[in-house]
Amino acid sequence: MGPPAEPIEIKSFESLCPANDLTEYDIPTLEQIGLSISDVGMKARGGEEEGLKRLEEKLSDKKWVCQFEKPMTSPNSLEPSTTLLSPYLKFGCVSARLFYHKLVKIYKQ
Repeated sequence: MGPPAEPIEIKSFESLCPANDLTEYDIPTLEQIGLSISDVGMKARGGEEEGLKRLEEKLSDKKWVCQFEKPMTSPNSLEPSTTLLSPYLKFGCVSARLFYHKLVKIYKQ
């Protein structure tokens, strides 16, 4: 099995889903479910823009990328001690294909 295909660039979400269908699937706000940001202790913002920003920030240090080892994290730490890219990958905000190909490009350099 070879490497994954190149990422597919999508210009806008609206091109995939008609505008009248979007409101049916809106995610409720914290206020709508009775919470505030201070209640949940937000450590990271969501979304593609933030995920791509974090990805570029982490990959900008090429030496760190090439020498990366899984950090020895504490399971009960309240502060993040990792890259915090996992949620962006899990929820599709950052393409795993894009991440893979960016890593390969760094390793080739």
